[in-house]
Amino acid sequence: MIAEGSTVWMTDDVHNFRNVIKTPQEIKHGDDEFVICSFLGYRTIGRLTGRTRRFFGCACPTIERFEIDTVVIDGALWGVKGERIAGTVAVHPERIVR
Repeated sequence: MIAEGSTVWMTDDVHNFRNVIKTPQEIKHGDDEFVICSFLGYRTIGRLTGRTRRFFGCACPTIERFEIDTVVIDGALWGVKGERIAGTVAVHPERIVR
């Protein structure tokens, strides 16, 4: 899992940052998943890939992202994991919490 408030970046553009936020109540996700929010408010679900890429002189864990689809469950609207988004993002290794 990644510490709340961590900054992540696109692996193909280290100037394209996003934030890991506390998971909103209305989004259902797995225990090993979290929500990533862009500075413009676009939310995606993230999950660690188990691989790393070298950035800023250290091996940074990579994250795959998924769209958030809206569905009706028991008469209420919920966000659930949708299609995978091409590409990965990365995070500094010290932001990983066990």
